[in-house]
Amino acid sequence: MDDIENLIYILFVLISLISGVWKNASKQKEEKKRRAAMEQTVAEDEAEEVSTWRPEPIPVVPTEKDEAAAERLEQMKRAAEEARSNRRLRKRNLLADDVLPVEEEAPKLASLHSYKSDFDAKKAVIYSEILNPPYL
Repeated sequence: MDDIENLIYILFVLISLISGVWKNASKQKEEKKRRAAMEQTVAEDEAEEVSTWRPEPIPVVPTEKDEAAAERLEQMKRAAEEARSNRRLRKRNLLADDVLPVEEEAPKLASLHSYKSDFDAKKAVIYSEILNPPYL
């Protein structure tokens, strides 16, 4: 009995292998046919593209509006260049003005006492806890 079951099992395996090879061969044949058909249609399309007529481009004649627009563009370019040069000059002047004597740059501490009189430690702690959330 075991021999018959093994023979049937081997027979089914062989049949499935043969059918798989058969299907694979038929798929390859169909793929070759499709490729040949695609190459033929591509060649025909290329032949059609080569033979298609294309009109010559129409030359553009400049009009008064185009000339006016070109003139405005030139004016804008000149204005932009002038603004750039003015900006460079202003920058140079500002750099020259930044060199001040040390006495003028010193901060004045006269109003420091007014901050001490308004200070409240309780409010400061409350505000610091509000501004520092626990999960950050």
